[in-house]
Amino acid sequence: AAAAAAAAAAMMPNPTTQSMDSLDALGRSLTKRAVEEAARVAAAERHTFDCIRDKEEFARRLEKVRLDEDIAAQRRLREAEAKGRHLVAEAQQRLREEEQALAKAKVALADAEWQRDQARRSALSVAARARQALAVSEKRAACVERGAAARLADAHEATSARAAALADVEAREAP
Repeated sequence: AAAAAAAAAAMMPNPTTQSMDSLDALGRSLTKRAVEEAARVAAAERHTFDCIRDKEEFARRLEKVRLDEDIAAQRRLREAEAKGRHLVAEAQQRLREEEQALAKAKVALADAEWQRDQARRSALSVAARARQALAVSEKRAACVERGAAARLADAHEATSARAAALADVEAREAP
């Protein structure tokens, strides 16, 4: 009977044992929660660290992209400036060549105008001399005509005088 009582007592919960069991269960539960909470905190810290690392990586990449773009923009700017300077130099060279050609054309024009003026003066001089020569020729021709007419008249008179003298001689010699 004692054994049965002991077995019954063992079956019956002991309040101290019950309290200890519930404290153990509570401790395990709290420990489990603390471990879970610690795991969540650690996961959150890892996630935060990963986010910070990713942010820094993205910032480095962005800075590299910006730097690469800045370098490319500077290179394009230098190329555009070089091309612009080259085009300006070519334009200035063409302008100098055109100015030289214009100066040569002006010299040639002035020379041609001078030659034209010389030719005009020469033509006017020749025309004036031709008019003078024509006037002199006309005067000489008139003089020659007058002289020829006078000589003709003189020759006619001389012929008439000879004919008259011949007629006189014939008349004297005729019986």
